[in-house]
Amino acid sequence: VTFLDDFSMTYNGKILDVSGIKSDKITELLAYIISHRYNNISVGELSDAMWSDEESDNPANALKNLVYRTRGILKLCFGATDFIKTGRGYYSWNRDVAVKTDSEEFERLYEKAGAESRYERRIEYQKRAVAYYKKHFLEQYTDCYWVVTLNAYYHSIYIKSSYFDDFNFEKEENGQLNLFSSKNDEEYKNRMTIKLWK
Repeated sequence: VTFLDDFSMTYNGKILDVSGIKSDKITELLAYIISHRYNNISVGELSDAMWSDEESDNPANALKNLVYRTRGILKLCFGATDFIKTGRGYYSWNRDVAVKTDSEEFERLYEKAGAESRYERRIEYQKRAVAYYKKHFLEQYTDCYWVVTLNAYYHSIYIKSSYFDDFNFEKEENGQLNLFSSKNDEEYKNRMTIKLWK
């Protein structure tokens, strides 16, 4: 599943993207359930994530219809697998369907970099992490409050991970890398010390 580019899902070699979904609400629903796939998501929580009070007079019923439409699209693209489960007062992702997301892989590589004591390996992990960050997290859906939170979180990781794109390391002292810039403009010519990890 891609969150750090245009949203898409790949399953058994088949791809479902926003052009195939053709609905922002269905995309938002899939993104939310996948992002919270280890939880049973109450109808109230999921309704709040999908609509404000002004947008739907009957959010529980609107959610039921939205889930129905979403299941139809998933079945049409991927087959009969039951991706979204219904419980008593909640929805959840089918935990028998394993999920790998680019955002979580991005975060995993960032954390491996933070745990790596050898700075050459640390830089390599950070470069691999940055390669996943093609766009802000679900950047076309930042009108959703929950997207804004995750968008800011992953962008903060990106900023920390991308220092090495413009700087070269010189030596390591007391958990800090002393860096100098490879760019030519005056701002980047200034030497600076950046503390990478808290």
